[in-house]
Amino acid sequence: MVSGRFFRWQILLLLAPWALTGCASTYAERQSTEDAQSASSSNSALPAVEIEPCVNRTEASTTRDIAKEATKALSESISASKAFVIQNNATLRLSCDIERFAEGSAAKRWLSPGWGGTVAEVAVTVWDIKTEQILITERSQASVKSGGLYTVGADQEILRLAFDEAVKKLAAWAHGSTAAATK
Repeated sequence: MVSGRFFRWQILLLLAPWALTGCASTYAERQSTEDAQSASSSNSALPAVEIEPCVNRTEASTTRDIAKEATKALSESISASKAFVIQNNATLRLSCDIERFAEGSAAKRWLSPGWGGTVAEVAVTVWDIKTEQILITERSQASVKSGGLYTVGADQEILRLAFDEAVKKLAAWAHGSTAAATK
């Protein structure tokens, strides 16, 4: 006859691998690249920017309006950075593209890290409105590739995480810093 205490330990040992997978160190991996043509040298005032609605360039079939969500996420990242002022009729325009988006699945990530990843790749371009010249394009990626239940809802935050990284680089550019100095 198996004692209740022994049976509980067997259950715990059996579930330990799944529990540990769910507790694996998960973070949004962020990568970004930039293509700058010229940098602004004005440090006295915050640059004013106008934000165009984002364009969803993915072919992901979803019932969500990813472009609308991305525009909101970009606006939130710009506001939180305190490096720019959002206003209509600004001299700089930000356009953005969602180049890749995968909602992923926390359940799949829990079962097998790397499966069911949530990924967003975005590009933000700063335009001089008067000359219609591209001043800088910043690409950024964020992903959640492992984790369990605590990564539920990653698809709701992944766009903001990708934009946060891009905006960080844009802020450094706008204030005359190099991208390497912001790492």
